[in-house]
Amino acid sequence: MAVKVLAINNNGKFKDVKVLFKACCLRFNDLRVPRSYKDTPDLPKNYSVVLFLTDEDLREFDKAVEEAAKLFWGDKWQTKLRQFRKTEDHNPARKQVTDDGEVFYTVNCKASEFIKRRNGVTEPRKLDVLKRNKQPVDWNDDSTVDENGNPAKHDIPYNGCYVNVVADLYASDNGSTSGIYPALTTVQFVRDGEPLGSAKTSDAQYLDDLSDDGEDGKTEVDTSQF
Repeated sequence: MAVKVLAINNNGKFKDVKVLFKACCLRFNDLRVPRSYKDTPDLPKNYSVVLFLTDEDLREFDKAVEEAAKLFWGDKWQTKLRQFRKTEDHNPARKQVTDDGEVFYTVNCKASEFIKRRNGVTEPRKLDVLKRNKQPVDWNDDSTVDENGNPAKHDIPYNGCYVNVVADLYASDNGSTSGIYPALTTVQFVRDGEPLGSAKTSDAQYLDDLSDDGEDGKTEVDTSQF
């Protein structure tokens, strides 16, 4: 995997640094249906992906974050960035520790459920989620999932697979939300990986086929006690 700066946009009020996370492992995703934090009803919903970062990825991502800091804060970028990196909640790359003491890093890229145009009109966001051939994933196509609700084709993103992700780094100077954040724009399936969580797995393998056991599935209920 590699993290690469694709473009630096300095268009007056609208500034961002476009980055590519190439062939990274997808730890978690809300791509099909946007969700709010801990499913809290009053909070806004977001599409999101959480990506694993290797040590090399982390170094390259830090360079991209520095470019964004220079773009937004000019001569003050080092002071601002040093301040944000002291607080875990403001650091775009999160340090994680397993129960065995293994340290790894993740980055969470989000995109709000709705987008507000410059004319003030709010409309549903159309997030680009692509197959290997760059064709869009159709979440309403029943053929994309099997009977267990897991991806049926190997070009649909799932937790544990590898994806390309394009995101726009932007800065916020708004009190508790101050920091630099990656805004999700595009996800492309790259290749299969070891499924994480419930994705692409089913515990049905541990059960027997009961269709020929002579039982009809009905249970006799003793009603004499009622």
